[in-house]
Amino acid sequence: MGGAVSCGRDNDDLIDKLKEHGYIKTPLVEDVFRTVDRGQYLLKAHRDQAYKDLAWKHENIHLSAPCIYSEVMEALELEEGLSFLNLGSGTGYLSTMVGLIIGSTGVNHGVELHSDVVDYARTRLVKFIRTCECFDRFEFCEPTFIVGNSLNLSPDTQLYDRVYCGAACPVSHVNYLKKLIKINGILVMPFEDQLQQYTRTAEGTWGVKNILPVSFAPLVVPEEGAQDIGSVKSPPVNPRSLHDLCRLQIRRLLRVKLADKMAPPPRPKRLKRKRRRRRAVSEGYRPRARPTHRHSFEEELLQFMARNNHSSEDDEEGGDGRPPRRTAPARRPAPVGAPSDPPGDDDDDTPYSHSLPLDGVVCRTVSSSDTTPDEDYEDAPSAPPGDEDVESTRPPPPPRPPGPSRPDVVDGQCSDDLCGGGGPPSDEMECSPRRLSEEDAKRGSDGMEEDRDRDGGLEG
Repeated sequence: MGGAVSCGRDNDDLIDKLKEHGYIKTPLVEDVFRTVDRGQYLLKAHRDQAYKDLAWKHENIHLSAPCIYSEVMEALELEEGLSFLNLGSGTGYLSTMVGLIIGSTGVNHGVELHSDVVDYARTRLVKFIRTCECFDRFEFCEPTFIVGNSLNLSPDTQLYDRVYCGAACPVSHVNYLKKLIKINGILVMPFEDQLQQYTRTAEGTWGVKNILPVSFAPLVVPEEGAQDIGSVKSPPVNPRSLHDLCRLQIRRLLRVKLADKMAPPPRPKRLKRKRRRRRAVSEGYRPRARPTHRHSFEEELLQFMARNNHSSEDDEEGGDGRPPRRTAPARRPAPVGAPSDPPGDDDDDTPYSHSLPLDGVVCRTVSSSDTTPDEDYEDAPSAPPGDEDVESTRPPPPPRPPGPSRPDVVDGQCSDDLCGGGGPPSDEMECSPRRLSEEDAKRGSDGMEEDRDRDGGLEG
């Protein structure tokens, strides 16, 4: 029986294939399979068949297929401190792996029909203890093998937690084997071409589960009336001596120390960084990009001058849509109908005024420009000759839209309706600039200028 997996190159390769196909499921079972090399339990002449998933037999020595042993180990559900009985122990391969799991506090017994096989098993056991490199990692329960028929056990044989039968059980002895386990104990044996698991749930109740279809040779049934029936007694279970207990404890402490020493150093703990509160991103918000280069003061000043200054060429031609640069305050235009300035007064920047005698009433008219030039441009020096290409560091003023002429007095009455027009001007009445500005805003007149709102007015 076997052949479920392909041939392995060595023991580890064979275990890898058994694990890949789902026969080995738990890490503990995998560990003991890797610790006990299957090739050490075959004869030297047959080592080439050790890592094949096939059963091996030579005369009375027999080994089941690796997939069968892996299913048996999983079905036994072994734990530390349990008692185990192997009926048909053979080479001791399975008993050795079980001893690594149940530990020094467990019980490990094996019954084999042939005495030469028992001698072979004991020889393999001694060699394993001496040559196994991983032996010190376990607390080993050394198996004890006896010669006898598994169906001739003494009636006073102790009960076990786990029992395995390595041969097909006849129907007449099924109950006999089931009574060898304790309550909550497990029996694994081949019966009717099935590897079955029996769990004793009560004194006379068992649960049955089929594990795997198998084919085993049957147990040898003793003859009726034979005198040796019940003659096979299980090895006695004696308490350990104080010397053994001390040795086990010392080995346990040394094992722990070596494990701590050989363990890799722990990684240093990384300090947790404080999480920065992220700014909630609202609709329309775009985070500002971080500057990749920090400008110096000189670079920022040059960039500011490049953005706000213009060449003299652009100022003269006005190609960019801006008014030409003025180096001196411009002359204010005279009001409509006013005489021109007398010759020789070109540098006079005072607002032009004139009086018109109308029936003894004098109405003063002010030009549409500002009465006082901007302070910034009044004090600014004019550009020296020959420096027309030098750009000014001050931005040009906004253009001033042209406006209509100031109101006048016609036929002795004020023609401006904003100051309450329609009546003759008097000495007590004066057109208020602030009042004119509010009335002009209400009417929505576009013809009145800011100069009139600030300084213009009619004097009565």
